[in-house]
Amino acid sequence: RRPPRSTPLYSSAASDVYKRQVPEEPKEPTPSEPLVVSNKTHASKTDPDATLVRRPGKLLAQLAYKEHFTVDGHARVITAVVVTSAAIGDEAMLQPLLENQPVSVQEVGADSKYGTFDNYNYLIQQGIRPSIPPWRPGNPSHAGFFSQSAFSYNPLTDTYECPGGKPLKRGNDKIHQDRWSFHARKRDCSCCSLRPQCIGPTLRKRRIFRHRHQEAKDIAMAYLRTEQARITQQQRKVYAEWINAESKGCHGLRRAQCRGLGKVTIQVSVSYTHLTLPTNREV
Repeated sequence: RRPPRSTPLYSSAASDVYKRQVPEEPKEPTPSEPLVVSNKTHASKTDPDATLVRRPGKLLAQLAYKEHFTVDGHARVITAVVVTSAAIGDEAMLQPLLENQPVSVQEVGADSKYGTFDNYNYLIQQGIRPSIPPWRPGNPSHAGFFSQSAFSYNPLTDTYECPGGKPLKRGNDKIHQDRWSFHARKRDCSCCSLRPQCIGPTLRKRRIFRHRHQEAKDIAMAYLRTEQARITQQQRKVYAEWINAESKGCHGLRRAQCRGLGKVTIQVSVSYTHLTLPTNREV
């Protein structure tokens, strides 16, 4: 049986194992036929495992791989590594990384890209404390209005209460994208003094959504406000980000040396092994 580990585990990912820039197109796009370069329309003939990645204002479209890793918070030793194409999101690799741990994990610290409902639910079910802030993609159309956190949920009546004290009941529509919708009454919203802060002028009533794993997220948010979670988040910035910088600057992971997912995995594994061995720390 694997011994429990009381120190947190930190998860991170780096997508700077680049192959090369996408070759220039032979002709300029016309206004009637705009050029769209994406993984759905373009693929590499020489390295089909690599996928396109871009960062607006920072990085042009390039073929790349991405390495996902976890580092132990006690000895700063890399405990698991998974290499994927750059199109794979960080949040999708948290569970595979935790399933390959050499010791039992008690706490996980990661950035907000890992803060999804599914990851929160998985960690709570496994008895792992999640020190992960929630992922907030943002919606400019909701700026200036009450967020969902301003609405309180009553599990006994399965209703929400708005800042004005009016109830929002669950709609009769089927669950969509793992979420239920809750609606306010039109007459409550039409005469509410807080309407300008809640909905736009073209809407008749307020509607919010509740994910089927919302309870797990609420537990994670409560733990995130503790002192231990704050310390874990601070340490993650040191341990995980240090490995990212060290692997790129001193161990050749800024660019892939070979083609194919299997060979890139070997390169990453060798680099991380060399990065871990000189520490000479007790695990």
